[in-house]
Amino acid sequence: MMVTIIILILPEVALMFGLVVHHLLPQVRLNPIDLMTPFLLIACERVIKLQLNYAATSLIVILVMLVGIFAAIFLAVQRGEIIYRTFFKFWWRLVFVFGLIGYLGCLVLLLIR
Repeated sequence: MMVTIIILILPEVALMFGLVVHHLLPQVRLNPIDLMTPFLLIACERVIKLQLNYAATSLIVILVMLVGIFAAIFLAVQRGEIIYRTFFKFWWRLVFVFGLIGYLGCLVLLLIR
């Protein structure tokens, strides 16, 4: 249970660390949500494994890949070209949004069970 609590707190710690770095070192150009994204995915996987006894790592990887495919198609249709920097930033922020939704869903799952 202690490991779960630590893993659930990691995204917030990453957010605070990102905010501190963002304000103290503006030349780094590190957005706090960019640092928070992998911790959200790890927390979701751990909660699903503990609560549902299901190893969701493969499912999370497939969903992240699908988001990348749809992001590439969207950028190709909208702009006519795929610029790597724009694609990666767009994809990473979409993964953050879906990770945040999944993380909030996992918190609800913890509260219900």
